[in-house]
Amino acid sequence: MVDSLKTPTPSVTIREAVPLIDEELIQGLRASVGWSTVETGLASMAAGRSIVYVLDLDREPAASGALVLRADDPDLADGASTALISNLIVDPRFQGHGLGTRLLEHLESEALSRGFSQMSIGVDAPNVRARSLYERHGYHPLKNKREAWGEVVYLAKRLGSDPR
Repeated sequence: MVDSLKTPTPSVTIREAVPLIDEELIQGLRASVGWSTVETGLASMAAGRSIVYVLDLDREPAASGALVLRADDPDLADGASTALISNLIVDPRFQGHGLGTRLLEHLESEALSRGFSQMSIGVDAPNVRARSLYERHGYHPLKNKREAWGEVVYLAKRLGSDPR
């Protein structure tokens, strides 16, 4: 008996962004969630302070996020032991399918491979869905800060620990 036609499993790849080439696609991802498109994180990448990643779903950009190696606030990223996940975005068309988790885990793995032992992440205070995701992955409150765009809750976790 022949199986009915199966839907192919989507191809997911995560790659480093290319500053001049990926600027517009990151702006598009930011716009898709209502964020400013002025800052893409690529200038910080060019300065060696962060690495921006793009998650492609069947070769279509579906998410992005930055691994910040050194931030102005050393509690969040000190360039030695603590790195920061910043601007984690999943296009609303692809939310709820585990892409945010895939990208989060990739960023943590990248930080661990670079010798970082702790990870921090910020979430806008009203974004309970994202905060819940991070807490399920072992993040615990670190501090609250008033940023230019509003109140942000920063969370942290030790890398290599499995929260589940």
